[in-house]
Amino acid sequence: MAKRHMEIGNFVCRFGDERVMLDFFHEIIFPAFCRPRKVASRKKANNFILDPRITEIRSGDISSLALTGFFVKDSILEREEIVDPNTGDLVENPQTMSSASSAIFVLLLDSHRLLYVKRQSYAPKMQEFASFLRRQFKLSHIDYISKLYMENNKGMKQIPESKLLTLYAKEVPAPKLDLVPLASKDSLVDLLNRYSIIKSLTIELTPTNNEIDNEGLFSGLRRGKQETGSKKSSAKFEWDKETGLNKDGCARQVEPATKQGNATIKFEGTSATGAKLTITNEECKMQVPVDESIVKQPQKEATKQLYDIFQELVKDKQIMIKISPTGNIDTLKQIKKKLAL
Repeated sequence: MAKRHMEIGNFVCRFGDERVMLDFFHEIIFPAFCRPRKVASRKKANNFILDPRITEIRSGDISSLALTGFFVKDSILEREEIVDPNTGDLVENPQTMSSASSAIFVLLLDSHRLLYVKRQSYAPKMQEFASFLRRQFKLSHIDYISKLYMENNKGMKQIPESKLLTLYAKEVPAPKLDLVPLASKDSLVDLLNRYSIIKSLTIELTPTNNEIDNEGLFSGLRRGKQETGSKKSSAKFEWDKETGLNKDGCARQVEPATKQGNATIKFEGTSATGAKLTITNEECKMQVPVDESIVKQPQKEATKQLYDIFQELVKDKQIMIKISPTGNIDTLKQIKKKLAL
């Protein structure tokens, strides 16, 4: 059976320092997923979301509300030459062909984890999906504050976008999306073993969805960030010139980050031949094998099976989930109530 791979990301969308994705889910987030398809020049790829749905999925006794759909890349493939099958020579033969590729995504609304599977090997990457969503969120945000302005100023002409952003900077800050790939400890250890010397390890905290993080290093860094008012918080460990950093110790320091996706990591060092090596979240990202048959199934069935696999990873403690104590329970209840209608 052919295999695909499920990637998992920590989906952190914040509106300023105080509010997160679910605070503006109905007003900005879900409308961004449902924006009309933009038709670009046929010489360029058209990216869009197909069939976005909110559904409740269940795995045993555990359930979650999820936003699911397909991320599609519609493009034109061009060629200029081919190899002549009779002579073996290169000959001009310009042709074009329409081509589409896609990925299925499952955004879990309680834990803010994104499950992402490319349905073809050449389908758009998870970070391409994040870049697309940043543009969609920006447009949806402008739509919403424009609507607020017109409702509050009936009869007035619409004002420029820059003035709208300034006017609503505190009430509805612009959304900022961070999608951090969860890393695989096994992949990380395997990559670290390719190093002869680890020269440095840098850990930089990413924003959270207000979940509590009690891990020692991360807790201290976040507390320091809050107390100093810093925009960023990071820790850097540098090498001993004789032996380099301890590999096992480095792996233990970043393990919470690999399981939660709450920090970006960067290792720098050299191989036995002296070649420079770098490891980031992207290089050691978790890629869970799934049967190709899953992503070829109807959306509902595929979503359910991917959620089952995700819950197995949680059960095996390969992934850690820490849901915010506030949890935006009212918003989740509203979404669930609408599903029941």
